[in-house]
Amino acid sequence: MVKNHKIRSSRTRSVLVAEERDYMTVKVLPPNTTSKLQPLDQGIIRSFKVVYGAQIMRRLLDSTGEGKPCSSINILQQLIRMADYAWRNVAETTIKNCLIEAGFSENKNF
Repeated sequence: MVKNHKIRSSRTRSVLVAEERDYMTVKVLPPNTTSKLQPLDQGIIRSFKVVYGAQIMRRLLDSTGEGKPCSSINILQQLIRMADYAWRNVAETTIKNCLIEAGFSENKNF
């Protein structure tokens, strides 16, 4: 869950703004795009989940052998690192192919 998020909507479009920062670009999606965006869920998110899940399992197996208690801050830091690792391991071709499958133009630079 994102803190301090804002949801803006109108009849023609809706967008979720997680944070307003200089480095963030928000794209407004047309209504009823769920079916168009499903390939993103099937490809990009699936790829992320596979790597992230493997990282969590590896960490759980390692920690059971160590017998050391972990602080909640340490666990949170590790989970963030694992999510970062998983995202970095989603192949560029996976993202590109999913965007093309979702109907985004193949001619634009991603």
